[in-house]
Amino acid sequence: MDIFGVGGVELVLILLIMVIVAGPKRMISWSYQLGRYIAIIRNMWAETAKQLQKELDASGVDVQIPQDLPTRQNISKEIGRIAAPITKPLDETMQNLKVTADDIRRPLAAPQTPAAAPATTPPPAAPTPVTPTIPSTTPAASNGTSATTPDPDTGFGTWSGKQE
Repeated sequence: MDIFGVGGVELVLILLIMVIVAGPKRMISWSYQLGRYIAIIRNMWAETAKQLQKELDASGVDVQIPQDLPTRQNISKEIGRIAAPITKPLDETMQNLKVTADDIRRPLAAPQTPAAAPATTPPPAAPTPVTPTIPSTTPAASNGTSATTPDPDTGFGTWSGKQE
């Protein structure tokens, strides 16, 4: 229950404090007065809505004025009713997307059993990893020619990055 943004527990606490401060006799008279004012407001709303509806009908405007006092629930219903033609294409698109997503999700969620492989075909062998080494040219000490040997000092050319 939510009245003017005040919940049920809060309303009970407010009434309890009012009974303590004002007393039970004054609370009864206040409730009576409050009921009379609410009845007057409802009658004024009904008369105004009836008169406004007559004017709108006479002018040819196709709008229905609510006969009840506006509440949060009534306003939400009216907004939903008015917005329904506007949001209908969006709702249809969302429904189509949900159906498409369910169609995609269904095969992925189903447990997949591996198909039995024919006995004559052996399973493919896993390729062996190749570790490339980049040769470095270092000058030979004795004859002045360059030899192609890996350079162990920098670790350059190995995939592991380890230095020896």
